[in-house]
Amino acid sequence: MVDEADYWDSVAEKTKYVNNPFFAHKKRELEKLVSKWLTNAKGRVLKTDLFQEAFSFDYILFSGSKVTGIDISPKIVWAASKRVRGERFVISDVREMCFKDDSFDIVFSNSTLDHFPEVDKAMSEIFRVLKPNGKAIITIENKTNPMLYILNKIMKKTLSKPFYTEDCYSIFDMKKRMRRIGFRVEKTGAIIHIPPLVPTLLNMIYKNRTHRVLGPFLCGVIRFLEFVGDLETPLNYITGYLVAVMGVKK
Repeated sequence: MVDEADYWDSVAEKTKYVNNPFFAHKKRELEKLVSKWLTNAKGRVLKTDLFQEAFSFDYILFSGSKVTGIDISPKIVWAASKRVRGERFVISDVREMCFKDDSFDIVFSNSTLDHFPEVDKAMSEIFRVLKPNGKAIITIENKTNPMLYILNKIMKKTLSKPFYTEDCYSIFDMKKRMRRIGFRVEKTGAIIHIPPLVPTLLNMIYKNRTHRVLGPFLCGVIRFLEFVGDLETPLNYITGYLVAVMGVKK
């Protein structure tokens, strides 16, 4: 695992985002998901993957809860602790966490498990550290989205180490894996209905300060796609960038 920590350290050194409408959209999507699925989110919360807290503008916090965040990269943990004060951030691999059994009431894993092949091992660790009746919300890149699936295959063939994802998964695969580990699957959904590569394009546009012309139009497109996603039709599982599953530890 050491080489992976070094890799994500190197990513941390290169990453630079500028705030743009996609981050506000993604933050709204995540907050809507959490508020809808966790109507009383109190107790000890574990957040896996601190990339958002370190570099992005779409991280969410759980008000009224004691939050612990983990990441495999020391540099990402350090960057996150500088940007987000008052939370406990530690260096730990989600596949082999440094916590005792039955430690947390909630685990929130946002697009973490798609960066390595040991998905079942990570899910088993999430199950282990949850208290009985604890809830885990896991989002992961969506295999049923054809554009995202094709992009994932292209990235894996053209990059020596995939920055975006190791793999993507369907909602059916996620439900099967969680049930096999011992979770009771209570809720499923799909969020962020923005075509792949648009977030990268937006970052480039805003970094180059050309958003005065394209910004209002892109904001309108994002709002329209968000409205369509809020309708929660079966089409969501094809257009969603992330599929989401909530499991309860039995």
